[in-house]
Amino acid sequence: MAYIRVKKMGSAEYLYLVRSKWDREKKTSRQEIIKYLGAAPDLAISDIPEEYRGAPKVLEFLASRDTEATECLQERLYSTMVDNDLDGALAVYERATSTAGSVETFFDSVFKPVMYRIGKKWADGQIDITTEHVASNVANSVISIVRDRLGSRRGKISVVVCVPSSEKHHMGCDVLEAYLTCRGFVVYNLGNDTPTAEVLKFVGAKSPDVVAISATGGYSVPPALKMADRIADAYGTPVILGGYAFRHGNGHAGRHTVCVNASLRKIPRIIRRAAASRHKR
Repeated sequence: MAYIRVKKMGSAEYLYLVRSKWDREKKTSRQEIIKYLGAAPDLAISDIPEEYRGAPKVLEFLASRDTEATECLQERLYSTMVDNDLDGALAVYERATSTAGSVETFFDSVFKPVMYRIGKKWADGQIDITTEHVASNVANSVISIVRDRLGSRRGKISVVVCVPSSEKHHMGCDVLEAYLTCRGFVVYNLGNDTPTAEVLKFVGAKSPDVVAISATGGYSVPPALKMADRIADAYGTPVILGGYAFRHGNGHAGRHTVCVNASLRKIPRIIRRAAASRHKR
């Protein structure tokens, strides 16, 4: 796997394109320098050998450093959403994924901050409820279209994604469904307005490897924790808690895994780890 390593000398940063290589004798991985890329401020895509430009970790690094471009994409996506411009929003998606090269970067660095911004503006009275609904409808359409474009791969690990009964926002579940499905997970998205008793019944019937509960508002944290406890007590199923309400973590989650601002790219690993822990019991 190729990635870019940063070496600091004083206040200056210098970049190296490296890859991990397995040492059979020492039975450990070691870094192997592919190319010295120069000072960080001077980095250009042309400095990276063509065969490594599409490497996920390289693209992730480039996207994280291109703050100005990301902010422009955020502004453009915000405008298209509040203006009910689905084609414009999809054009931002195309631009983001062609520049950053990954769906994860679009959702984590562009889509999510814009949705948080829209929610805050509505809460602060800077936009009305109609505008918020229009923007949310465009966002849902973007997720649906992206999901169809990504397609699906049938895997072995199954995940139920849901929200507590008090939560009205299920967009996080929809993004998870789209992403995890294309990564080979079997996903059951229960959306919102599903009573806790029905969620429990469904988990009992399907016996998924993991349950992921998303909560956006702080008011949903107590019912999310209660739902997680009931699922774990009844079936022993590992539960992962995430969403905006858990952005600062939660000291009362106890035995459950809490995703605190985890990037989309890290979610499959978190799920696999949780599923593996169940099978070790």
